[in-house]
Amino acid sequence: MDKPQPAYRGDEPYVFVCYAHADEKIVYPEIRWLQDQGIRIWYDEGISAGRVWRAEIGEAIEGADKFLFYISSGSLKSDHCNREISVALDEEKEILPVHLDGTPLTPDLKVGLARLQAIHRTQDDDYQRHLVEALGQETRVETGPYDERPPRLRVEKPMIAVLSFENLSGDVDQEFFSEGIAEDILNGLAHSPGVVVRARNSSFSFKGRQVDTKTIAERLNVTHIVNGSVRKSGNRVRVNARLTAVEQDVDVWSDRYDRELIDVFAVQDEITGSILNALDLHFSGTERQRVSLDAYDAYLMGRYHFSRLEIPEAISAFDHAIEIEPDYAEALSSLAGMYALLGGVGAFSGNAHRENILESVRIYRERALAVNPDGWVRVLTSSSYQLQDRMDELNRLIRRYPHNPNLFFSYSSLFRRIGRFDLEVRVLDQQVALDPLYPDSFRMRGDAKLFEGRYQEAMDDFEAFERLGGVLITPWAARLAFHRRDIAGLERLVERDPAAWLLAPYFQTIMAAAVPYLRRDAVGVEQTLSPLETQDGYVSNYVKFWTALLKEQYALALEHYWAALREREFQARHEIRGYHGSRTLFPEYFAQPGYEAMLLEFDLDAESVAKLVIPDLPF
Repeated sequence: MDKPQPAYRGDEPYVFVCYAHADEKIVYPEIRWLQDQGIRIWYDEGISAGRVWRAEIGEAIEGADKFLFYISSGSLKSDHCNREISVALDEEKEILPVHLDGTPLTPDLKVGLARLQAIHRTQDDDYQRHLVEALGQETRVETGPYDERPPRLRVEKPMIAVLSFENLSGDVDQEFFSEGIAEDILNGLAHSPGVVVRARNSSFSFKGRQVDTKTIAERLNVTHIVNGSVRKSGNRVRVNARLTAVEQDVDVWSDRYDRELIDVFAVQDEITGSILNALDLHFSGTERQRVSLDAYDAYLMGRYHFSRLEIPEAISAFDHAIEIEPDYAEALSSLAGMYALLGGVGAFSGNAHRENILESVRIYRERALAVNPDGWVRVLTSSSYQLQDRMDELNRLIRRYPHNPNLFFSYSSLFRRIGRFDLEVRVLDQQVALDPLYPDSFRMRGDAKLFEGRYQEAMDDFEAFERLGGVLITPWAARLAFHRRDIAGLERLVERDPAAWLLAPYFQTIMAAAVPYLRRDAVGVEQTLSPLETQDGYVSNYVKFWTALLKEQYALALEHYWAALREREFQARHEIRGYHGSRTLFPEYFAQPGYEAMLLEFDLDAESVAKLVIPDLPF
């Protein structure tokens, strides 16, 4: 079962939720619904049968404004729940008991909770309203990504959100297919210059949640919503779709398509064309490579897994697609993108197979471009340092594929390389406007603001990333704490569970060493870095650069960074003017005799950067 958004961990009033592991199927939808109402919720995201009760839970109860207790036979028998109730009573918290079923309270709890007015989920006809009122206005978000409108796009065009289509096939394993149909319709609409289409990540974030149309339109800042359903049975498919004008609350267009499965591509084009025709816009058709249904199925499965960051499963599905159709350009491009992602992560994860991974990027990229020389994969997986060419090409591709977040991220990273953090933020502002509920939009923009020195705004974006369901923010928050020289904050972050550093385990050691570095404790730095330097296995030049930097071996640090650039390590290319553009931390490093020569080798010296012609941004 999909979990709700991550637990609230800020300083505003919030509600602690106490529940039994066995009740997740009931409680998780409840928590998601409360979060949709803007209520700040803390719940134990890692709860499982037999888990040891953690001090973090006690701290969360102490900091909570209200305590929501879901009563059931399971929660009354749970040692966890009984201990949580005991702490809440000792702390004199305002407790709201909610009966999930007719299970009576135990004698002990009757005494402790006798004075409290309980709510009965199955007996109260107006249960949801009473629950929200009982939790109080003070625990609701007044501002932030859930309540405030996303940044407004200055356009006078219909603005459309295509929601994930409902799977009516009676088989949960077909979820990928209904989702893929909706995504292809979204992509088809996005090619029309007459409409603005919200990106997939934000539009699909409402999947499985009971949110009314007007609320969705408000959060996504759209005028129209497309939704529908897919029923796949044998060799036939039935697709229902409708276009709703939200302000008028009327269906502008709707239709049902009952066809053989082989006609699914034509159905997608017909739906796209009908939607645009209903808006008095012309549809010239979708550029799509025609492939077998089995290959298309596998490709949709790969996209489905990738959207959930299930990378091995995504690679396996894309591999299966090209086994069936060896020249399937989108599947080949997606494989190149998957391996490029793994190659970038390898800089901090100690990936010993990085060379093989990068070779896979090259092979799949070349195969994809042989089929479609004009595809997006040419730029997104390129390791070229030819900034002018990449800048011009990305500018062109963004105009052609205006809702591909990877294009915006790649485009913004070019401005980081040349130290134009203002333009990097501007590109990411547009990405946030187009994809306002996508967590990574905020993480990337927060990172850009960090290097621009806008520390509080960076922290605001990182917190938005977590609130929207983003995971593994710890490395970015630690980097911000390091820039701010916040030793106490940095210590708290590096002491987090290693799972919080999953994508960058080596960086946890580096940031741990940054604590004694900021305290001017050279011995502490040496001791902290020692396990990293003596372990067996692959360690990237970029990691070696950091270890030398913290040990104040600046000439050696420059040598390692230069090697990282020559070997095209992603993190080094991406950050060359990130830390390099923020010179307050390591002035001695930037004063090294070879530093400017390194920039010159890669056309990133001041004179070369000044010669770049920055295209007009297409927004």
